[in-house]
Amino acid sequence: MKRLHELIIWSRWLVIILLWLVIGSLSLWGMRSDISLLMEHFTWATVRHGLFHNRLSAIGLGIAPDRKVRTYNGEDEMTKKTQKASPL
Repeated sequence: MKRLHELIIWSRWLVIILLWLVIGSLSLWGMRSDISLLMEHFTWATVRHGLFHNRLSAIGLGIAPDRKVRTYNGEDEMTKKTQKASPL
């Protein structure tokens, strides 16, 4: 059972890395003009403007950290099922 749990943890981290590489990079690419504006003149208004007008990129940038936090805190559904099934 412990080996299965370790395999699940490793697979989650692999998914998180793939999310950052695929969705994260595509989201940053979609916001490249806003990022260049931020590099010149950073204000919170430009951050809000960039996220508001690039909603798909904002969602993509929210997915990857969300998965990392959920995996790191052990709040994933698979962990709950594994812990309930464990006789220990």
